[in-house]
Amino acid sequence: MLEPAGVRFRLNVFEISGATETRATCIGYPYSFPANRVAADAPSSPRPTRDASSAFPEEDVRMTGSVREGTSALLVSTDGRLLMQRRDDLPHVTDRGKISLFGGRREGAETFLECVVREIHEEIGYYLPPERFELIGRYSGPDHATPNGTLRGEVFLARDVPIDQLTVTEGRLEIVAIDDLERISDMLARPATFALEIFLKREPMT
Repeated sequence: MLEPAGVRFRLNVFEISGATETRATCIGYPYSFPANRVAADAPSSPRPTRDASSAFPEEDVRMTGSVREGTSALLVSTDGRLLMQRRDDLPHVTDRGKISLFGGRREGAETFLECVVREIHEEIGYYLPPERFELIGRYSGPDHATPNGTLRGEVFLARDVPIDQLTVTEGRLEIVAIDDLERISDMLARPATFALEIFLKREPMT
């Protein structure tokens, strides 16, 4: 299990009304997501209520009153490496200089899936159709970046992304081999640790 410096994960599996749910706790913040694989084109979850949880950088989500929404994606290259975003080292950027995920804010009436398709296209300059995205996690809870706020988001996985066809427009591309995750663990932003925890439970490091 990946445990970045200063970040501790505890995973438990619960049976709720006959359905299995996994709950992960990361430095005291609860996250919930289905334990079983969810199809990429599954219906998006309902609009956020007052019970949400934090994982996206502040400038990468939509503010709607006290509710923020966003999506991100863990991208895997054709040769099995992780394609992540090194965030700009600028004063106004959350997690500046850290390694995180590509993704962003939900706009208008778009679904989370529509949002991640649009954001990934904008940020890496390569179009991945909706069917290429697999929903691997969703979370909701208190938004610790906004006083009395709530946050809701979904995390996706997309495979077989061609590195040589990417044009990154935000931050810069960080190509990470699975074996290097422990070495860079203290450089990972919270969205990355959250997504990688799910990913590595499904496909453990060897």
